[in-house]
Amino acid sequence: MSPATVKSRRVRKVEMIGQSLLLRQPPYFRLLLPYNPVLTVHHTNKRTKALSPPALYTVHMLALRGTLIRSFVACLVALTCFARFAPAQQRHPVRENIGIVWSPVTRREAEHYGVLLRLDHDQMAALVALHRGYRSEVFDVVDHLDEQAAKFDEASLKDASSRKDRYGLEIKALEETDRLTQTFFRDVAELLNESQRERQPAADRAQRRHVGLRLTICGPERADLVDMVSSLGLDHTPDLDEALASYEERLDRLMIEKARRIRRLFEEIINARIREGDASVEQIGDALSQLAKGSLVIRDLARDYARRIESLLPEEQRARWRREFNICAYPRAYSNEAIKAALAAARAVPTLTAAQRQSLDTIATDFDSQSGSLATAYITAVDRWQEQMAERDAFSVMSQADKASKDNPLHVATVARNELALATVAKIKGALTAAQLTEIKAFPTAGRVQSGADLLPIGDGYEEHEASWEAGDEIP
Repeated sequence: MSPATVKSRRVRKVEMIGQSLLLRQPPYFRLLLPYNPVLTVHHTNKRTKALSPPALYTVHMLALRGTLIRSFVACLVALTCFARFAPAQQRHPVRENIGIVWSPVTRREAEHYGVLLRLDHDQMAALVALHRGYRSEVFDVVDHLDEQAAKFDEASLKDASSRKDRYGLEIKALEETDRLTQTFFRDVAELLNESQRERQPAADRAQRRHVGLRLTICGPERADLVDMVSSLGLDHTPDLDEALASYEERLDRLMIEKARRIRRLFEEIINARIREGDASVEQIGDALSQLAKGSLVIRDLARDYARRIESLLPEEQRARWRREFNICAYPRAYSNEAIKAALAAARAVPTLTAAQRQSLDTIATDFDSQSGSLATAYITAVDRWQEQMAERDAFSVMSQADKASKDNPLHVATVARNELALATVAKIKGALTAAQLTEIKAFPTAGRVQSGADLLPIGDGYEEHEASWEAGDEIP
């Protein structure tokens, strides 16, 4: 059997798997980022119909919500190996396609940069004016590329040369945005006095950190220890400042390398779309694995320095620091917002007795104690899956996530955590009388830990950035 035949059969097999998985999704399923519709499944007469827009990038699909690893694999297969679905209309085809890898500087980020530099009032006004011009130029460039993209129709994209021209527009959009961003920061540098120029390297590191931590593979990547120290109002000591400076410098080097890996992943997907039927799933999986490897290094760095900083804090502040880090790294495992909402609703009932309040306090304490140990087991299992993504073909590993046996540690930890939440909500309701329950219009549900969102939390920081960029001068 010739290599070409083997490859052809492999591609056809992948296509069949992709189509099968797409049609197995629930009718309400929608992978959606602002301006980035990736896949919508509509329900008609108890049958599912999958529609795929021309958006083609894996990165869009990585903003997974719930246990959607299977869906990610299906989307990736569908969008990189074949084009079987009618393209949906896109208002801004290029801007929508570059998605979360597109990182223009928002006004909020620009003003934060100015604060770090300690700009005076006049300098800050000049920075805002520069940013207004920068934002306008970025939109002009991308809108022009959108117009060019609109000239390509489905028929023209059957030609490989046309596909190369069409999908090269996304690369050009990123390159032009990078160029304009560099020009913006050079213009800002012209505003600085000598003392402010000394602060510029630290401000540049902070900006790269904010961009790099926005797109994550591992939860602890998103925990910005510098911001945590600031938000918690911790007292700065020489030892703490030394630890933060070391953390910043080491993380900055990793952020630069991470940016290269993200770009490589994006370019592999672009190349796969240009090649269409000849696309190599393995190349995309390898690029994602390389990104995962770098993310594991950042994860371990964040954990090491979090422990180091904790050891430098007064005893009474250590538990607060540890909890803040856990919530930043794994908000779905540690924040317990659903249980908090249920407890708040119960405690708001005006007819509660002292005994009932005591019962609710006991329920809350028991839940915190049990959920803490379950969260540890859950995170250990998530870590292991992510390590496998780095060790082997990430694409292959993720395709197995939903096939894991019921005794798999991740499945066991997820089920245990969800069962605890359900049982706790039942206890909260049980602490109230039937009459008191009727006083609560809509009792909060238990909520569920969805492992897919933690296995690949890559889009968690995107929505806030996109909203801030679109808001422009109207900062909320």
